[in-house]
Amino acid sequence: MIYALVISRANGCYRDYFAGPMPSGEQGTPGRGWGTGPAEDSLLLDCALAVHEPQLRTRLTVLGMPPTVVFWTHFSRLFAGVLPSASFFRLLDALMAESTNPSAFPHARHGLVDLAFAVLQRLRPELLRCESALEVQDLITAQLTGLFDPEDLSDLMAQAEVSLWSGFTRHEV
Repeated sequence: MIYALVISRANGCYRDYFAGPMPSGEQGTPGRGWGTGPAEDSLLLDCALAVHEPQLRTRLTVLGMPPTVVFWTHFSRLFAGVLPSASFFRLLDALMAESTNPSAFPHARHGLVDLAFAVLQRLRPELLRCESALEVQDLITAQLTGLFDPEDLSDLMAQAEVSLWSGFTRHEV
């Protein structure tokens, strides 16, 4: 499964996460550096929060935990090691399904951003009351490790996808 997401010429939408620069002529953007995928998706999450949850984004940044820092590791590991096994495999199923969708919007990797955004929205009241970066990290980790029901994970991602990307065109994102 990881091979298909990362290396396969037919798919490979997570190539920017784990592979080096692509030679010219291959699918994607040639010459990009190692591991730019987590940075791009962290920036997309930050922009989504700026549009949909500016107060939460500001609070996280004031506490020294901007969204780009909070989810960088989780994006880099595809949430492995933090999600319970059943939910992790459901996430991989969702990522695989979306990665083969030619009309995925805004791009085929948006599932990671959707999950991160959904977790932040679910924790919004608690996060706004946090007094330290450690509290923020503990809350997010507890939320992710507590997602035992794969259906809950699917519902979170679906709701976030609708609230994040409906009403925008590809050129507006």
